[in-house]
Amino acid sequence: SNSSNNANSTNNTSSESSNDNLVATSTDDTSEATTTNAEAQSEAVPVSEDGLFVEQGTAYIAGDSNEQGWDKIYNWMQSAAEGDTIFINMNGTTVVPQRILELAYNKNHTLVLDMGNAITWTIRGKDIIVEGLGDVDFGVTVGTGNVPQELQKDVADDSWSTQMHLNYDGVFGLTGLLTVNVGVANAGTNATLFYYDEEAGKLQYIDMAFVGEDGGVT
Repeated sequence: SNSSNNANSTNNTSSESSNDNLVATSTDDTSEATTTNAEAQSEAVPVSEDGLFVEQGTAYIAGDSNEQGWDKIYNWMQSAAEGDTIFINMNGTTVVPQRILELAYNKNHTLVLDMGNAITWTIRGKDIIVEGLGDVDFGVTVGTGNVPQELQKDVADDSWSTQMHLNYDGVFGLTGLLTVNVGVANAGTNATLFYYDEEAGKLQYIDMAFVGEDGGVT
């Protein structure tokens, strides 16, 4: 979605830019499912990886807690080969600095941001527009209630549904793939993403995707 407000989704979450609220509902699914709140910027506990302490809110290279903090991540990316995929554990933070995104563009890196709570952003360097680019907040909250219930019911009918809120308000300046987990009860169903146009009071169809065996959808 390249717009900037709210959205509603049916078991699918694919997004290019964002801004506020979404809803997800499942189709072709007869099982019952419950919605759980999953907040990317949840209150987290400091983690220990490879025997080293990683302070909560400090991003680090996944699998190597020596490389923690954006300065070290930047240096890691500089040393990585062009076209490499860089896996980053966001560890409670949600904002990626402009210089990280610009370097990903320059080296055509793919950034995989683990936001926690089974929420992941995948950003390909070639899909980043550096002109006018700034820091980007990739925070996502699942299980919100900002979209009117009647609109959600219109698209979900009797199917499972949930709402999502994206921290960033406006156009990202890049195309990102957002992966969320909507529960194994929804595996094998289709998920449709809707954007909530608050000004018009309408839900706009964005995309549809298939929910995998583990409940993940991108």
